This record gives sequence, structure tokens and C-alpha cells, in this order.
Amino acid sequence: MFEPKTKEYVLRLFHAKAIELVKRYVMTYGIKPNESLFPDDSTMRLYLKRASLKAGVSKIADMKGAWHITKHTFVTQGVYHGLSIEVERLSGMKSY
Repeated sequence: MFEPKTKEYVLRLFHAKAIELVKRYVMTYGIKPNESLFPDDSTMRLYLKRASLKAGVSKIADMKGAWHITKHTFVTQGVYHGLSIEVERLSGMKSY
């Protein structure tokens, strides 16, 4: 993933279990290529804030753009670990 502040690419990896859970999620809920993988952004920001506060990571809860960064990291790592490139389309992100 490209870090604009440092102007370097940084490798970020998801745990294999997390990737397996996402694959199961997609299959269980029958998510189609024209459907969004995530709920709307405002809902996900709220979920992320609640989860980070519960985990004791208040810095993330207060961080502007945390959901945007989380979503990009999730999709990048998902594709890296073998999820279909369709995940990128499902997330609503655009390739650059």
C-alpha cells in the first residue's frame, strides 16, 4: 500500500483467518458483483468507532479518515491473499 506521507510502499498483511472469514461472509450472504461488500460509509464509520473504543484504541476512534484507510487496506490485502479482484468493485473503490 502506498503511503503518501513517506512516499513509500508498505506491505500490510491480513491474517489468513481474517481472509477465510471474509470469503465465508461473501459466500454466506451471496454477495454479487453488483452489490456492495460493506454497508454505507457512515454506518461503517460508526461500527469502526465503536469497535476501536471497545478495543481501547481511542486514537483510531477519533482519527479522521480511519474508515477510508481501513477499507482500502482490507481490499488491498484481500486481493493480495487471493480474494477475487471483484472485491475491489464491491467495495466501491476505484483503481488508480
